Formats: sequence, structure tokens, C-alpha cells
Amino acid sequence: MPYRYFLVPLIACAILYFIWVGYNDSELNAWVLVAFACVVVAIFIFQHQINNWWWRALPPKLEPGEKEWIRLYLPYFSRIPEQFHTEFFRELAKKCLNQEFISMTKQPVHEEWKWMAIGPAIALRLYQFDSIFEHYIRTAFYPHPFISPDHPDIHISETHTEDGIMIFSTENLIQVHLKAEQILNPALYEWSKVAAYELKIECPVEKTDIQHLMTRYLGKNDFQDIIDWMGNKDLDVNALCLYLYVMAKDLLPVSAQEKIAAVLFR
Repeated sequence: MPYRYFLVPLIACAILYFIWVGYNDSELNAWVLVAFACVVVAIFIFQHQINNWWWRALPPKLEPGEKEWIRLYLPYFSRIPEQFHTEFFRELAKKCLNQEFISMTKQPVHEEWKWMAIGPAIALRLYQFDSIFEHYIRTAFYPHPFISPDHPDIHISETHTEDGIMIFSTENLIQVHLKAEQILNPALYEWSKVAAYELKIECPVEKTDIQHLMTRYLGKNDFQDIIDWMGNKDLDVNALCLYLYVMAKDLLPVSAQEKIAAVLFR
């Protein structure tokens, strides 16, 4: 993290100061200690702003092979206008560096998992809203569907709004990127839910109509099939609306498209 480039030299200076005081048998200067402490605390408090400033000056870059993987396997990338492709790659690289990824097994977190989990946030252009990206900074990966205190049924994803953490089943996350138009993408759904909640986007379409459109888009016989896949009986209608806006916005009424675009493409 770029903020460490400022923190590490400061700590080194503090250590050298203590060595100098000990070597010269001098007394510690309280003002110097207070100054060190204040600067360290300030760096921790403003670490996200420091990181953003650094990356604006020196934006991280994805390798050509990484970009090609994203083009092939992130299903929403082909829906993004070409003029935003460079911006997508840049913001995805930045977000992945700033995100804390947690593996719930001994297996390391692969780069592809990161892109699958974070890519939807970039497709929704949530990088425009610093407060969202600074809060939702942790992503955990289970190897399979899981249960939790908040969701006692077996499910494949969830978001803890207060803690800013998302949890995904890696098995299902990988599967959906091979069958993008047949299975609901849990990462895109969770980030759509975050966008709807944080930006107060309310879909001007009836719940039953959105469920019908989603069932039609995924080629299912019944919306219950989607519920069974997600393991979630109460899928958020506003999140589903945003999901369709990213993947198949022509299915939505023009009024819904315009309302969403007014927020995400301001």
C-alpha cells in the first residue's frame, strides 16, 4: 500500500532517534515524541486518501495477458462502452491493491478470484464514490457454499453492510463466469445491492416484473430456480434491477434505465 511508503521511513526515523538519544545519554524530547505519534496516526487515518493520491499520480497497470483474461471471462466487460475500457482496467487494478482479500482455507487468493469479486463494482462505476470504496474493503472466499449467523440457509454470497465485508463461495463464483447468461452472478448481485443501498436507487419497476425479466434473461422456467441457486429467499429487487442494467439494460423500461444512468453516469 502506498501509505506505507510514508509510514516506514517515519518509523525508521523514530528508531534512529531513540538510538541517538541512548547513544548520547540524552533525555527524550516530549515534543518530538508527540510529533511522531501525531504524524503516524494521521497517516493511518488518511491512508485511503494517501493511496488514492499516489495512484492518481502513478496508476497501477494490468499486464496484457491479464487484460485478455478479463475480456474473455468477465461477462459484463463486453457491455462496457469501449471508451471506458482503459478506465475499467485502471480502476480494477487500483481496487484490487486497496482491497483486503481473505481466504477461508490454506489456499492463497488467486488474482482471477479478485477480478471476479471486484469487477462488478467497476462495471457499476462505484469508484466514483470514495465513501463506498473506502468502506467495502474486505472480501472473503469460502471454497464452497456456506451458512452464517445472519443467513442460516446454505448460500453462496452475502454482504455485511456495517463491516464492509463481502463473502463468496469460490466454487460458485468460478462456475458463473463460465455460464454468464444462465446463472445469476453473486458478485454482480452483491455489488448491485450495495449500490442500490448506498446510493438510494429505487427501481421504478414492480417486483414481479423484475423477477420475470430476470427469469427470462437467465433462461429459467421459474424465479424459484434463481432463489435456489443463490440460497437466498429474499433477493433484493433494486439489486436485480441494477444487475439487469449492467447485463441486459434493454430489457428494462426506459424510465428505469434513465434513473440508474443519472446516478451511475453523472
